[in-house]
Amino acid sequence: YRTGAEVCDDGNTTSGDGCSATCQLELTEMEPNATSSAAQSLASGIRTIGGQISPSGDEDWFAIDVGTNQLIQIELVAPGVSDLRFRWTLLNPAGDTNIASSKEPTTDTAWRIENRAVGNAMGRSLVRVDDDPDDGVDADLSRIYTLTVRLLAEPDTNELASQNDTANRPTRVTAGQTVTGFVASVSD
Repeated sequence: YRTGAEVCDDGNTTSGDGCSATCQLELTEMEPNATSSAAQSLASGIRTIGGQISPSGDEDWFAIDVGTNQLIQIELVAPGVSDLRFRWTLLNPAGDTNIASSKEPTTDTAWRIENRAVGNAMGRSLVRVDDDPDDGVDADLSRIYTLTVRLLAEPDTNELASQNDTANRPTRVTAGQTVTGFVASVSD
């Protein structure tokens, strides 16, 4: 939650994670990163990076290594209101399967920070930032953004014991038992 001259705010005062102790960007995207095979690697933990979509058809791809039993939290912030609206998409390591996506709101409301489960196994995930194809505007406009990707521990202890995201793998509950869970995405 940025205030004053802050360009980014990752919730801590640690430099070296993409957002400095004085809330200035330490990292910016490095072109070319417009394909899954050219994805710019982000270090684990909290990573904040500045980017820009320009010109038409530009996409920015980022790769992050996710540890066992971690959730990915994605936050995309763009200053001001523009005809060009952003979309982020979380994809599998090959970049050909959409895990989750979110579009910039059409009103002046805040864009939600979203958590996404990516499974119990370690691996690489990709994040793509591009112009929302449904906004009716080609990205012939130039617009900057700040992307923050955080890795969080899986809070659902039932999920840690055995992945329980299908009818074939339910968590067994006995009469009178209280169970606490966490749903991280539509498919969880």
